[in-house]
Amino acid sequence: MLVRCQNLMRPTIAVAALAAMSAGLAIERAAADTPGAAYEVVEVPTGGNYGRGLFRINIATGQVVTAWQSGNFSAIPEPTPLPAGNYHLYMTVSWDGKGAWTLDRVESQTGRSWYLVGGGGSPFAWVEITGP
Repeated sequence: MLVRCQNLMRPTIAVAALAAMSAGLAIERAAADTPGAAYEVVEVPTGGNYGRGLFRINIATGQVVTAWQSGNFSAIPEPTPLPAGNYHLYMTVSWDGKGAWTLDRVESQTGRSWYLVGGGGSPFAWVEITGP
């Protein structure tokens, strides 16, 4: 499976991507279509028991919506309101072809980070990564 690795803006992210690739994973950053774009989209590779899925993020607000086969977007609830910022999605995909993936959201100015839980019949939810 070929997975894009685009717009790795920071050397630390590039190093993490290389480490993940050597472990059999690929990192994909949502790519904005044009500079100053308001949204980015990540597509979940098809595989396993699930069809195509999309996650779309509003770069300024951090709000993420998802659509799976139905063509209708639904919002992923936020545990607390997010401040305005510069949010991006990062997807890690297994190269084994079984459809394993993870999704992270990062606010690029503060470094606040979240990972996505749920799926497979359970509702999606964001969990903030805390610490220094």
